Amino acid sequence: MSTDFEWITGDDGHWPAPQPELPPKPTPRRQRWLLLALVVLLVAGVAVRWQVRQRVEAATTAVTEEVRAAYHLYVRAAANHDTELLRAVISGSHPPWVAAQLALLDEDLLLGRWSMGLHPVGDTTVPIIVRITPTLDLTEAEVVTQQAFTFVHADGREEQAALEHTLLFRHGRDRWLAVRPEAEFWGEWRLKTGQQITLIYPQRDAKIADHLLLGLEAELARACRRLQLPCSSDDSYTIRLDTNPASLAAVGNPGSMLTRQTVLNLPAPSLVGQPVDITGERALLRGYKAHFITAVIVHHTGWHCCEQGLFHQALIDLQLRQLDLRPWPLQTQHYQEMVRNPVVGVYSLGRYWQEPPTLAAPGFAWPQVYTMLDVLLQEKPELTPFALQQSLVTMDSYRDWINKHVGFIFFNQGRFQRAWLNAVQAHLPPAPAGLPPPTQDVLLLCRTGIQSTPHLYRYAWASQTWTLVLADRRLQFLAGLPGDKGVLLQEQPIQGQPLHTFAWVNGREQTIAHHPAPSALFRTDAVGADMLLYVFKFDENHPLFDLVDLADCGPAACLTAEFRHVPVRSPDGRWLLSVDDEERLWLRRAADVSVGLLWHGRAPFWLADDVYGYVTEEQMMINTLPGHVNVQAYPLDAVAAAVHDTYALQEWQVHTLVPNPQNQNEVFIASAYTAMLDGDRVKGTMVLRFDLTRGTAAFLFETAGYFGPYNPFSFSPDGQWLTVQSYTDEAFDWQLDILNLQSDQHVTYRSAHNVALPGYDWSADGRWLLRVGGDFIHLSAPQFGYDQLVIYDFVNCNFAAWVS
Repeated sequence: MSTDFEWITGDDGHWPAPQPELPPKPTPRRQRWLLLALVVLLVAGVAVRWQVRQRVEAATTAVTEEVRAAYHLYVRAAANHDTELLRAVISGSHPPWVAAQLALLDEDLLLGRWSMGLHPVGDTTVPIIVRITPTLDLTEAEVVTQQAFTFVHADGREEQAALEHTLLFRHGRDRWLAVRPEAEFWGEWRLKTGQQITLIYPQRDAKIADHLLLGLEAELARACRRLQLPCSSDDSYTIRLDTNPASLAAVGNPGSMLTRQTVLNLPAPSLVGQPVDITGERALLRGYKAHFITAVIVHHTGWHCCEQGLFHQALIDLQLRQLDLRPWPLQTQHYQEMVRNPVVGVYSLGRYWQEPPTLAAPGFAWPQVYTMLDVLLQEKPELTPFALQQSLVTMDSYRDWINKHVGFIFFNQGRFQRAWLNAVQAHLPPAPAGLPPPTQDVLLLCRTGIQSTPHLYRYAWASQTWTLVLADRRLQFLAGLPGDKGVLLQEQPIQGQPLHTFAWVNGREQTIAHHPAPSALFRTDAVGADMLLYVFKFDENHPLFDLVDLADCGPAACLTAEFRHVPVRSPDGRWLLSVDDEERLWLRRAADVSVGLLWHGRAPFWLADDVYGYVTEEQMMINTLPGHVNVQAYPLDAVAAAVHDTYALQEWQVHTLVPNPQNQNEVFIASAYTAMLDGDRVKGTMVLRFDLTRGTAAFLFETAGYFGPYNPFSFSPDGQWLTVQSYTDEAFDWQLDILNLQSDQHVTYRSAHNVALPGYDWSADGRWLLRVGGDFIHLSAPQFGYDQLVIYDFVNCNFAAWVS
């Protein structure tokens, strides 16, 4: 064996460690390529993320702008009460929600919150968008807006508060639509119980619900104390904050809110708007307090809708005013509307005993009831509104109720009636600067007692004094003479003797005419310096018309021409037109008894001394005298179009035409119509303007239900005002519409008092319109929007006229 090898065992030494096989060192160029690749990958990742983010932001921005545009359409629909546009911008997937949205649109509650005592600031109702938040998948979006509202205190002070409101949108087939919030939006229903109030509310409104409960509990204690309510610690109330938007409209309905409810349903705060500060929270709480205290009062009175509803509503509003939870609804314009409508008298307010509660709207029922109750509590400080409500529930009639608290009988309204009228007068605005007082006095025919003979009184505006000028005569009619020189009076004869008609001028008497009994004057018209008397013959059941020449009067009477039909005299007084019962048109010279038949026609009028017009069934005719030349025919198609554009009519006809004294190329048309309204056949009247140059007609305004059988038109002495008289068989007797021929200012007056026509009188300068009521004179300067009452102590005055 060779000795060249030496064996070494595992115990004798170590094996040499194997050396790793290292890769070859890279060259510098290869290193650079690796670094570059790494940088490219990093940049590419950043670029992709940036592009994704940019695309997401662009898509989000696009969605936000689309939602913003959709919301603006929603606001436009709400502001313009545009039903079709609203239907186009809301989802129709939930019909009850759609119906609620349409109901809110009708009640101006999509943006407004009047049912909670909040009103948009100024004329704008456009909220400010605070934020628009789309969902991650960009299919839905939440729009949060902020809107400023005012709330009015009982003393008239106004405060502003801002509320935030949330509206949801979802992308439909081709556009964004406002949608109903799902249950997740509101969260779970919760219940919170206080000492006497249990509040049911959605989780979304949990924070504000805590404040509501504390505020309502405190208000309950205050109301029970201040209003002297018979409250008990055992009383308990449940309030549910409803997530249905229809609840916003429901709380604006007096009929439902004045009806006793087991659970008081009020809109959830998120429907009304979430407050952004302490003022908003106070404003929101005030709205809830008003509705809650109303329910508490109803609970204790035990009243059930709807008899005496208007009286209950007024008394509740009086109590809410006392708590500064709601302003008194009567404003200056309501008192002005009241005196321009029939003032029926305190004792006659029983006609509204059965009226249900109503929203404060134009009319003459609710302001008078409200004013009477307000004055009653001022005159009887020992009474409380709640005590009056309790007696309402137990009384069967208004007469018994008012007698119990006021203590007057039917013909002895006395001091309380005057106190009521003085309260109305006190709330009318003062005379504006630039309006001079009347320069004329007024003569009135008045009774001092129920059985007394009417006396003639003079009221002097300068000294505000009354003077008796004629007594102990059986006077039954008064009208102003042309030029306001004096008045025309009719004296009721002793049985069997003729009626005596005479002029009274500065204390001097001039006999005008004698008319056989039984007959009576019921209207007069000034015809230039002459006078047309309307005399009804009771034995013949037919009127006669006496044209009196006031410049030709003798001791026994004045020169008078008698007509069977109303004569229409030319401006120069030389010609007379009339229409008989068969609609035949007659012409005669004023100084000649002969009469000439022209043709069939009606509504005659004069454009000039020798130019007259009338209408047939199909056209208006204009002729020139003598010889009836230069005939012009105007089809009535333009009038028919103007009438039908205003109402869906079954039939219509021209009643009367008069020329515009300020424009010889215009005539005014009184038209009567018959229309179908909700399946009922109704009648009405309207006034239009016809342009003879263009052959066009334009609707001006609606009048009352009927025109009388005679010309309803007249003009103020200065020619500035057109006056139109019409009548109705509902709620009041006659209506007077006046139109300023230069500015188109239109004012309406209604009355249930006057027993003869016209029932009003213009001052000589055309500035003052005089009307007489049972207990007052109503003086109006319509161009200045001014009204004034002169309240007197007489039992009744039926006639009044200006005198110089």
